Amino acid sequence: MDRLGLTEDELCQVLGVDPLTVIGGALDDKPQLPILLALTGEAAERVGEDVLRRWLRASGPGGRPVDHLLAGDFPAFEDDLAALEDRGFVLRGGGGPRGGGAGSPGEGSGGVGAVRIRLVTSADAEAIRDTRLRALADAPLAFGSTLAREAAYPPERWANWARDSARAETQATYFAVAATSEAGGAGGAPVGLVFGVIDAEDPALAHLFAMWVAPEARRTGAGGALVDAIVAWATARGARTMRTAVTLGNDGAARLYERAGFRSTGLLEPLGHSDAEIAVLERPLGG
Repeated sequence: MDRLGLTEDELCQVLGVDPLTVIGGALDDKPQLPILLALTGEAAERVGEDVLRRWLRASGPGGRPVDHLLAGDFPAFEDDLAALEDRGFVLRGGGGPRGGGAGSPGEGSGGVGAVRIRLVTSADAEAIRDTRLRALADAPLAFGSTLAREAAYPPERWANWARDSARAETQATYFAVAATSEAGGAGGAPVGLVFGVIDAEDPALAHLFAMWVAPEARRTGAGGALVDAIVAWATARGARTMRTAVTLGNDGAARLYERAGFRSTGLLEPLGHSDAEIAVLERPLGG
């Protein structure tokens, strides 16, 4: 299969046929081929077949996509493609969409290109408030708090959040901002946020809260980059485990956390302000 650069032997293994069948082109009754073509069509258009072939053999969090294909594990291969799509069709090794740099917006993505991640400063109280309230309005069932509750917070509360996060000692907050924003300052309006805190009773445990990416920045890799930033911070502070939660039915967030190494603890809890439930997730930190 030229699109993926599969060898003849690999194609035979994926389709479950002998070489003579491949050579003769008698593949009309093999459902795997149209499934593969359909799954990889958009990726081939976005990054080009050369980059797609390189991606197929690159190692990712779940292993190499080619190994999933050869094992006949199409759901895992589809998850590999979903991870590539969530990164805006940007390869970790540097490949990017055709017609633009890494993270360039394309069909189906928002208006933000590549993003960069930065720690908030003590002057970011208003930006934290605006971003957090926007997140609560955009995805009310993704959080344990509500827009009405936090819109009523006094300015001092947001100022304390910014000040304590900027110190990055027992808590930290990171913004995702457009990469074209000024690198030396606050830059443009944030398009994503994540908040982490070291557990007050167990310094080996860190919590990930308030994770959100704006609609226009989704599929740019912003979500994964925010998680990576808070994981790196917590690890540097000596935490050995990170805990978060995801609302049942929020499949996009669940896939993001799974790719970042989080696994279900089996514990379910009420969201608090609705009938929804959340699944508690954890991942190890450090070596």
